[in-house]
Amino acid sequence: HNAQLYSEQRNTAQRLAEVDRLKTQFLANMTHELRTPLNSIIGFSRVMLKGIDGSITDLQRTDLTAIHNNGLHLLSLINNVLDYSKIEADKLELHWTDQVDLGQLIRSALTTTEGLINSKPIGLQQELPNDLPLVRAESTRLNQILLNLLSNAAKFTAAGQIAIQARVVEG
Repeated sequence: HNAQLYSEQRNTAQRLAEVDRLKTQFLANMTHELRTPLNSIIGFSRVMLKGIDGSITDLQRTDLTAIHNNGLHLLSLINNVLDYSKIEADKLELHWTDQVDLGQLIRSALTTTEGLINSKPIGLQQELPNDLPLVRAESTRLNQILLNLLSNAAKFTAAGQIAIQARVVEG
């Protein structure tokens, strides 16, 4: 009886491992399929914002900026799903660099956040000194963290201010 239970447990574990592998493969394939057209939307909106295809009105610029920023936000969410599957598969690699411009990352994340709050009475406030040094970080993950924090703030703030601050702390 114990041998039969052990055999059933091994079979169940093998089936669960296969289901997990298939889920990870599905997520990787799906995120790839979603990113391809989304990158096209982001690219075309960027081209239009730069005026390469001709001039645009202020209203069109506002709408295109919202499309572009929301496309970037959606791309970030899709990349997060892919990262979760990589973490589960123990295949997530970090690429650290000593030359990350934290101020630029914050300003970029704030630009994306503007598209999320444009219909709400919310202000964005940033306190960034001009002399912020370059930092050692994994810029892609740090950008994801900033976008996640700011998009959560935008989602759960009905009115008021969203503020972000960076400063050098000794020690």
